Amino acid sequence: AAAAAALGAELFRPDELRVAALPENRGKGGAVREGVLRARGAWILLADADAATDINDHARLETAAANTGAAVVCGSRAHLVDTDTVA
Repeated sequence: AAAAAALGAELFRPDELRVAALPENRGKGGAVREGVLRARGAWILLADADAATDINDHARLETAAANTGAAVVCGSRAHLVDTDTVA
């Protein structure tokens, strides 16, 4: 989580970023719930700390949401299934 927080700090201003580090493992659902409850901005970006998805792709997701007016935009690695990127 510390590495993910450091990377986030490189990409976002302090007023744009909140990192939720949970004291105990509550699973992905628990982490997503906690992140959404702590969010305070117009946009919420949820990313795994293992960097399975390139955090730099956030701009593409934001553009997609802004251009379509969508309430939710999800990135997918489905197109990478037959590559070494997805285990």
